[in-house]
Amino acid sequence: MLIFFIIISSLIAIISLQILIFALALHLLTKLFKVKNTNFRIALKVISIYFFILIVFAISVFIIRFYIIPDSTEVIYVALLILFILVSFISLLVLLKKYYELSLLILIIIFLLFNLFEIGFSYLLTPAVSYFHSNLFEPFTVATESMSPTIVPGDYLLIKKFNNQYKRGDIILAKGAVIGLKGDFIKRIIALPNEHIKIQEGEILIDDKILQINYIKGNISGDVDLVLKEDEYFVLGDNIEKSYDSRHFGPIKRDDILGKVIWGFRIKELKVLDLY
Repeated sequence: MLIFFIIISSLIAIISLQILIFALALHLLTKLFKVKNTNFRIALKVISIYFFILIVFAISVFIIRFYIIPDSTEVIYVALLILFILVSFISLLVLLKKYYELSLLILIIIFLLFNLFEIGFSYLLTPAVSYFHSNLFEPFTVATESMSPTIVPGDYLLIKKFNNQYKRGDIILAKGAVIGLKGDFIKRIIALPNEHIKIQEGEILIDDKILQINYIKGNISGDVDLVLKEDEYFVLGDNIEKSYDSRHFGPIKRDDILGKVIWGFRIKELKVLDLY
């Protein structure tokens, strides 16, 4: 729940900051074109209502996408995206016309310049977002059943990518390219560096002691007998019978681990996942 609270608080803070920045931009534009009744309070009101409309519409699209027509085609997705863009354009035009005394020509000019500012602002944020995803936290959507029932296709995960000390049982995101996959993959750490792991007769042994775990579901197949190097980890999928993991491609190196899964959410059930 703490992570959920932090995520929601961060989103509110980011949206609030965006509203202030966009309100300031609108206020400067209206002053530039000498709109009679311009002031920052009106600009803040316009942008706040504008963001409220967009958020409500985005939530509506989310509900349609995941609950009303979850199996909709790509055409439906594109149509919803176009509708979202149209709603944003129309709502901004209506708000500008309602709260400012300006001619049609000035209205169109301010509208176009403000949209250019929105595009430019998004472009400037790209490096910051890229750094955030690469070095701090990364959202990840699961596509396979190898971690079922803990994590199923469509679940959303939050990956922590800094100051990670990995231990047995941690769910990690690793580079797919090193094992010939196009995308990165999710697995659970079973054995740690320098440990001796065996899989025989349906049991996992770590340093000749049977590993008692409750997250592996199904019959454990395979014949493994190896000592991990100081930078190697042995990983398995919880859905052991349908998992492509270290039994097939061997241990993974520390440098190939991108981060640890610290939070998960199942949208269709509105449920925070019990990962550990």
